[in-house]
Amino acid sequence: MIHIPSQIHGFQFVKVLAGKKEAFEPGAPRYDHTDPELIKHLETNGNYGVSGDEQHVIVDSDSDELAVIIRSQLPRTFTVTSATKQKPHFYFKCRWTRGDIALTDWTTDSPKAGNIGTVRRNGYVVGPFSQVDGRQYLIDDLSPVAEIAEEKLSDVLVPWIAKKAQIIDQELWKGQGLDFPITKISSIRGGLQVHPVHGSKSNSKNLSVEAEKNLWYCFACCAGGDSLQLLAVMNKIIGCWEAGPGALRAEKFKEAKRLAIELGHVKDSEAKFVEKQKGGDKETQGGARGQAAELIRLALEAGPELFHDQRRAPYVKWRSSPPRILALHCSEIKAKLAGLLWDKRQTVPGSEALNSALNVLEHKALNGSRVKLHTRICWDKDAIWLDLADEEGRAVKITSRGWSIEEPPTLFRRYGHQQPIIIPTPGGDPWRLMNHANVSKADQLLVMTQVGCLFIPEYPHPVWNHYGSQGSAKSTLHKMVKTMIDPSVVGLLTMPRDERELVQLLDHHYLCAFDNVTHLPGWAADAFCRATTGLGFSKRQLYTDDSDIIYQLMRPVGLNGINITARTPDLLDRSLLTEAPTIPDEKKLPESETWSRFNADLPSILGGFLDAAVKALQMPEPRLERNYRMADFVSWGFRMAQALAGKGEDFIASYANNVRAIAKEAVDADILGEPILTLLKENSDWDGAASQLLDDLRNRAEQLKISTRQKAWPKTADALGRRLRRLKEPLRHIGVSTEFGRTEHARTVTLRRGGKVLENVSAVSEASAGTGHADTNDASDTSSQSLNGYRCEVCGKPGTPLSRIGESGVRVFCKNHLSNYGGDL
Repeated sequence: MIHIPSQIHGFQFVKVLAGKKEAFEPGAPRYDHTDPELIKHLETNGNYGVSGDEQHVIVDSDSDELAVIIRSQLPRTFTVTSATKQKPHFYFKCRWTRGDIALTDWTTDSPKAGNIGTVRRNGYVVGPFSQVDGRQYLIDDLSPVAEIAEEKLSDVLVPWIAKKAQIIDQELWKGQGLDFPITKISSIRGGLQVHPVHGSKSNSKNLSVEAEKNLWYCFACCAGGDSLQLLAVMNKIIGCWEAGPGALRAEKFKEAKRLAIELGHVKDSEAKFVEKQKGGDKETQGGARGQAAELIRLALEAGPELFHDQRRAPYVKWRSSPPRILALHCSEIKAKLAGLLWDKRQTVPGSEALNSALNVLEHKALNGSRVKLHTRICWDKDAIWLDLADEEGRAVKITSRGWSIEEPPTLFRRYGHQQPIIIPTPGGDPWRLMNHANVSKADQLLVMTQVGCLFIPEYPHPVWNHYGSQGSAKSTLHKMVKTMIDPSVVGLLTMPRDERELVQLLDHHYLCAFDNVTHLPGWAADAFCRATTGLGFSKRQLYTDDSDIIYQLMRPVGLNGINITARTPDLLDRSLLTEAPTIPDEKKLPESETWSRFNADLPSILGGFLDAAVKALQMPEPRLERNYRMADFVSWGFRMAQALAGKGEDFIASYANNVRAIAKEAVDADILGEPILTLLKENSDWDGAASQLLDDLRNRAEQLKISTRQKAWPKTADALGRRLRRLKEPLRHIGVSTEFGRTEHARTVTLRRGGKVLENVSAVSEASAGTGHADTNDASDTSSQSLNGYRCEVCGKPGTPLSRIGESGVRVFCKNHLSNYGGDL
C-alpha cells in the first residue's frame, strides 16, 4: 500500500492508474486523504496524483535552472522528485488565484524546449512513492510545506510566465465559417493521446481532445483552444505553450485561416482571402518583417553598446543615466524594445518581430567587442573595483593611493538576488566587527585577516570552515560578512543537490557562504577545491545537446556547521578552521538587537576594511621562508594583518598553528589515521612491503575496535598506496614522513616518526623582495628597503613593515626601534 506523507495532507488527491500518470475516473474527481475510496485505491497499489486548491499550489519544475532559482529564492519546502529524472515538485501553501500556468523559456523558439515547468493549482502531479514505468517518485526534502504569498511566488517566476493578450480569438473570426471538426486534423483523435508535436518526456498521454466540443488541452504546456488553434500548433504557426486567448492574431491568424482553406477544413467561400494573399497584400507581407526592421533601427538609434562576454553571451549597455548592463535576451530588453516602438507609432510589436529583432542584435553583439564580466568584485588594470549594485550603478575603486566611489567601466554582470552594499565611512574601524562576532581571542586575527583578504580578489582564498555548537552564532558571523561585501536577498546558501546547481550558485555569488552543512559529498568537496584554485567548469546549455558553457571561476567559499565539514585531505589542505565558542545564556542577545547594533556599525566596519586594503596594496610582496599550500593567501594575509594591526608575524604564527590543526584533522578523519599513529607509537619507523603494512594496520584496527569491513577500508596493497599518497602531506605536518618504493617483487612503504614538525615561528624571511601591487611612489621611505629585505629606517637592520589604519605609507622598524612607531596599531 502507498502511504501519503503527512506534510501534504492538506492537498487534494486524484486516483491514478497503477504504474501510470493518467487519472482513470471521468473528470478526475478530487479526494481528501482520509476518503475511504482513496484509501481503498491505494491499498491495491494504485498510484495517486496531488492537486492544488484554493490554499495550495505545486511548482512542477522541468529545468535545472528553474529548480536552482526556486531553491535559492523561495523558502525550503516539501519536495518530491523522480528517482531517475531528478525533476522536482515543490509544494507550497499559497492562495494562488491565477490557475495553472505554464512556465516558458522565451529565449527559444522550440515548443518542446520552451516549456520548463508548470504552476499547478487545478492540475495534478504524480504523488510521492507512486511508481511510473518502474520509476518511483521519492521525497527529496522532508521539510514542512512552506507558506508563501502569491506576490512572492509571482516575483520569482515572472520571467517565465506567459503574458497572454486578453483578446478572445473567436471574436476575430466570428461568422467566418472557421469552425471545423477537430478530428479532421491529421493524426488527431478524440480522448487522451501523446502530443503529436512536442511529444511527452515520459511517454505519457499529455493531450486531451474533446471531439464533441471541438476543444483540446495540453497538460504539459497548460494551454489549449479550439480546432483552428490546434491546426496552427500542428503546423508550427504558434507554439503549443502560446495557445489560448490572443494567440492567433494578425499574421498568424491569416496564415492559420489560409491553411484551413487549403486543407479543405472550411468552405471555399473563403477563397477570396486566399486570392488576396497570392496577389501580394503589402501590409501582410511586410507586417512582422517590417516591425522587426523598425525595432532594430529604433534600438540602434538609442546608441547602445552591444558586446559579448567571455562565454560569448550577448549583452547590451544602454547609454542611460546611469548606464545599465543587461543580458540581451532578458525580459527588460524586450520591454525596452516594445516601449521604443510604442513611443514611435503607438503600436504593439508581435513576438515574432521581437524575436527577429533580438536575433539581429545578438548577431551584432557577437561580432562586437569581447568584454570580460565579473560578479561583484574584480581587478581592472591597477585598481580593484567593488560593485555597490545600487541604482546609480556605482562601485568602489580601490588602489594603493586610496579608495573612492565612482562610475565603473563595463565590468560587472548583475543578478536579481543581489542587493546594494551600504555606503562605507572613510577612516572607519574594521575591528568593530569583533564586537558583534563570536570568535575566540586566539582566532580573531585569523578571522579579521580572512575577511580583509576578501577585498583582494582573483587569487586562491582558503575555504573558511567556521564551526561550533548550537547557538554559538556561527551562521551570524558568515551572514555579517556576506552582508558587508556581497549582500543578497538569498542570504546564506544551502548545499545544492548536484554540481550543476553548485556551479550556478558559485557563478552568481562572489562570497559563497553555505549554512549549517552537516555532510559534504565527495563531488562537492572536489568542486570546492577547484573553485578555490580557479579551475574551469563545463555545463551543457539549456535544452541543447552539443553546446557547452565554460565557467572559469575562482570564489571564496565559507562553510559553517556544528562539526568541521571539510573531511577530505585535499579540501582540508585548502581550508582555514575557526571555532565559535559557546555563548553563555546571560550573554545571548535577541537577533533583532544583534543586527540593529551591527547595521549601525557596518559603514565604519566596511570603511575600515577598505582602508586596510589600500594599506595592503602599498606593501611589497614578502618572500616566505616556508612554502604553504595557500601561498598567495599567506602572502596577502601577512600584508593585510600588517595593515589591520601591524601583526603580520603573528598572523603567520597563527596560520602555521592552523595548518597543523588541519593536518591533524585530515589524519583523524581518515580511517587509516589512528591505526598508522598507533603503529608508529610502537615502532618509531616501519619499512616493508605494502601488503605487509596493510596486514599490520588491519591488526591495529582490530585492537582499536575499527571495523575493516567498511567500504572506506582499503582492501588491496594498491588501494592502500593510493590512500597513503593522499595522507602524505597531512602526515608530514604532524611529523610522520612517508616514502614509497618498489622492489623486484613488491611495492614498499617507509613510515618514519619524528620528522620535522612545522614550528610556530615567523615564516617571513629576512630576504623578502618587494614587487606585487605595491606603489613605491606612495611609500614613505622606500630607500630603507634593501635588495635583501626590509631594513629598519633607524639602524638599517632587518625590520618589519608597519602601517596604521588611516595613515598613508609604510614604515619599517626593527624590534629595538619599534617604539619609534608609536600610536595605536
